[in-house]
Amino acid sequence: MGSTPSEGLNEPIGFSSDPSSKRKKGAHKPVFAPVFVHPGEPRDECSRVHLLVNPFAGKKRGRSVAEQVVERLEAAGVSTTCGYSAYSGHLVTMASALVVEEGDIVAVVGGDGSLSEVITGRMLLGKSGKETFAVVPAGTGNSQAHDLGVHSVDSAINAILAGRAQALDLARVELTEGLPGSTGDSMVRYSHNLVTWGLGVDSTIQAEKMRWMGPARYDVGILLAILAARRRTATLTLDDRFIT
Repeated sequence: MGSTPSEGLNEPIGFSSDPSSKRKKGAHKPVFAPVFVHPGEPRDECSRVHLLVNPFAGKKRGRSVAEQVVERLEAAGVSTTCGYSAYSGHLVTMASALVVEEGDIVAVVGGDGSLSEVITGRMLLGKSGKETFAVVPAGTGNSQAHDLGVHSVDSAINAILAGRAQALDLARVELTEGLPGSTGDSMVRYSHNLVTWGLGVDSTIQAEKMRWMGPARYDVGILLAILAARRRTATLTLDDRFIT
C-alpha cells in the first residue's frame, strides 16, 4: 500500500520501514513495548479473588485448574469466590453480575476469549473506577498471559499473591452486524491485546471446529483460510482519514 492518492482516498496514509528494530542473523527482531517487560506497579494486598472459570477452555481442564488455584489462594489466606460458565458468552453476564469491592481481583481461568468476555462484562457496567484482573492460563493460545510473562498456573498464582499490577489499554470494538454466524444484532466487545478481521477471523472459526487438535489447530486453520482466499471490500478510517 503506497502513498499515491486514488479514488476513495481522502488523504494518503504513508508507510515506512522501522529502522529501530533489532537485526540479528539476517532477521529483524521486534522492539517490545514497555508493557511486555515492565514488572508492574505495587498494589495493596489482595483479600479476595473472584474466579470466573471457563471449564471448556483448552483441553477442558478449566475446572481442575480452578480447583488448584482456590486451594493455593485459600492456603495463603486469600478469600475466593468461584463461578463456572456454561456456554459461549456466559462469562460476559457473569462478570457483569459480580459485586467487586475495592482491593478485589477478578481472575479468569481460561484463554484469551475468556478474558475478553470477562473484561467486556465489567466494562459494559460503565463504572469509572479501575479494576484489577488476573489471568490463569488454561486455554490453547494464552497470548495475553504469555505477553505478561505468565506462562503457567503456578506463575499466575504467584503473580496474584505478589501484589503487583500492570496497566493495559483497552480497545472498544462495536460490531455493527454482530459476530460471524450471528443473527445480525450489533454488539460491543472490549479487546485487551488484539483485534483481527478477515483472514484472522476465518482461521479462528476454522480452528474452533478442530479443538481436538490442540494448539496445532491454529496453524491448520490459517492454512485453510489462505487456501479459501476469501476477499472483502472495506473502508478503514484512522484518525479521520479513510482508505477503501
